[in-house]
Amino acid sequence: PMDRRDFSVGAITALAQLACPTCARANHASRGCNLRAAGSGNIAMPSQLPSSGIRELDEFCFKEVDILNQVYGLRPTFGFLDDADAANAFAIDTSTDTQRPDGIVLFGVSLAHQADPQNNAGGKLKIAAIMAHEWGHLYQYKQKFADSWGVRFELVADYMAGWHIAKTKSDSETVLAGAAELFRSIGDNLFTSEDHHGTPRQRSEVFMSGAGFTRGGPGGREETVEGAFQRGIGLVRWRR
Repeated sequence: PMDRRDFSVGAITALAQLACPTCARANHASRGCNLRAAGSGNIAMPSQLPSSGIRELDEFCFKEVDILNQVYGLRPTFGFLDDADAANAFAIDTSTDTQRPDGIVLFGVSLAHQADPQNNAGGKLKIAAIMAHEWGHLYQYKQKFADSWGVRFELVADYMAGWHIAKTKSDSETVLAGAAELFRSIGDNLFTSEDHHGTPRQRSEVFMSGAGFTRGGPGGREETVEGAFQRGIGLVRWRR
């Protein structure tokens, strides 16, 4: 199981790349993706936190890390961040930790509170879905998936999140629709922005496609992560 650890100087340096999403994508020595579009094109430097401040949330997230690592075949560093200015989560492909070489995921404390304000099962499912989206980005990095795809890069991660939640949590369409609503709420209409992450409709529908309940979804619990990844690419390649 993953324990809590401080980030190294190298990891903090990687975080600096997130100050500008455009630069993060342009500098392939260290790439980063955020859950929602920044809109203005600028993201404040994240401040790492050793804990979310809520023991139950910490325990849930670190248990989920172990599940995600097993399903995705990855070993990244996981931690929390101070996202008081703009609720968000990040996935970075650079890590100097030889024990966790597959990048870094930072989950915003404000985002966690927004996803799970009542501290219940539905909220925890949304948190797991967000984490699965970020692990999707790490998998994309590992597979050298073209980040020049822009919005499609985000939608494939949304698809993989839906697949993961249906595979490991619940295949109830009603339950999954609650998580899909979260992705709808973080969609945007910044069509001319390089930081466009997908419209509310695109993000929720692609998530549900990954879960297998809308056109294009596999609906197969036994499908491998590589199979889900390839299906996600096939779906969003032609999606409008």
